[in-house]
Amino acid sequence: MKLDAHRLMAVFLDITLQVREERALRESEEVRLHAEARFRAVIEKSPVPYALVDEAGRLTFINRAFVDAFGYTLEDVPTREIWWLKAYPNGAYRRWVHDTWHGRVGEAASTGKPFEPMEVFIRCKDGSYRGTHLANMIRALGGRFAVESPPGGLALGDPLDPA
Repeated sequence: MKLDAHRLMAVFLDITLQVREERALRESEEVRLHAEARFRAVIEKSPVPYALVDEAGRLTFINRAFVDAFGYTLEDVPTREIWWLKAYPNGAYRRWVHDTWHGRVGEAASTGKPFEPMEVFIRCKDGSYRGTHLANMIRALGGRFAVESPPGGLALGDPLDPA
């Protein structure tokens, strides 16, 4: 029997592996989204103020404790830059907090040691200042920071107002 090559052609492609990989990717994305939702639910209920910051420097989430402690909402501080300006209006103090913060983040990243919390004074939305312990947490879900206030916080006069 002679086959005419112009009339018959069959191609078989096994896509089993591709289908499995796509399914695994969808499932891992669902697991990630579920884990992120659980994480947000936990920090929303936490008495410790938390803010989540994405890679572009946008604040994507602020919990109730953050709003209660400092008065700022997500609309008030939509970016890290705006947060720095509002929380630390004195330029010299802001630079010190910024430099110290980034130095400790870099040290923690390079040594694998935990971030060393730092005490700072944050200007609240109402103009008062609150002494807090600032901690950094890096997780698989991206960067975020936590601000832990001592019981009752520290109410200060206005020593850090911009000159």
